[in-house]
Amino acid sequence: MSLEAVSNRAASPAGDEPGAAPESGVYIARRDDTLSTIARDHGVSLRSLLDANPGVLNPDVIYPDQRIALPEGAVARPPALVAAEGPTPKLEEGARGPVVSELQRGLAGGGFDPGPVDGVFGPRTGGAVREFQASRGIEVDGIVGRQTWGELGRTASTGPGGAAPVSGDVAATGDAATDRRIAGLHPEVRATAAAFVNRVEQELGIQLRVTQGYRSIAEQNALYAQGRTAPGDIVTNARGGSSYHNYGLAFDVVEVRPDGSVNWDTDWAAIGRIGENMGLEWGGNWTRLVDRPHFQMDFGLSTTQLRQRLNSGDTSNGFVNVR
Repeated sequence: MSLEAVSNRAASPAGDEPGAAPESGVYIARRDDTLSTIARDHGVSLRSLLDANPGVLNPDVIYPDQRIALPEGAVARPPALVAAEGPTPKLEEGARGPVVSELQRGLAGGGFDPGPVDGVFGPRTGGAVREFQASRGIEVDGIVGRQTWGELGRTASTGPGGAAPVSGDVAATGDAATDRRIAGLHPEVRATAAAFVNRVEQELGIQLRVTQGYRSIAEQNALYAQGRTAPGDIVTNARGGSSYHNYGLAFDVVEVRPDGSVNWDTDWAAIGRIGENMGLEWGGNWTRLVDRPHFQMDFGLSTTQLRQRLNSGDTSNGFVNVR
């Protein structure tokens, strides 16, 4: 940062809290903020934020109480209700333990009443979770999974109950159609998708084929119309831009028998367990529209947040940045 930029740094006026926007288009920096984190939390690209703050020469060096100009289209993300670091097990009614207590404290702090902080996930806590999910525009099922943890402020962990996404080279699966569709997925998902297909074959003797990977927003809207304004059965509740397929973060599979025929009545429970063990979210656990062939990785981001990043140009090689 230039000396002029440092010396001209205005102190926050009385009453302005760090992180607040005391005037339209201005953000008051907090301790440990960087331009990168501010851009992420406001759904804009780092480049647009740098352009709005020409005096900031190093995006990793800003100061508490520094006033940061926000570019047009910036939308503040709601504050986190839990610490960023920590376990992210799947929680639902009947769960117990310190992570449930942490969840209850976070919900209470955000104005959602879970009842007493007793470490017991009962109906009252489930109701608070549903209210929280509705407030964030995500699936309302009363279950705290990867997406709900992300909205609470915590990225899915890689400790017990979760697995780190596979990185490195993308392994071949032996099925040309599958390899082609995996190649069209988000770069952060490809290696995990390929490893998942291979692991299912190794452990279960079931060969999977990826039937759908990336799906354009226009294709999503056409699929949404099916069973509503177009012939066919309803197969999705997601409009264009509201499916993780639209960002290359989801894929669907089916079993392929040795004779080349497909089997939609396969051992989905066993396949789903392998997927979840590898850090994938499985559509077989959904409650409103169960989708057993569907697997996805959301990286703690809702489709609303992904749309904001896409619209703001926060992309690399045509894909939304997820980290």
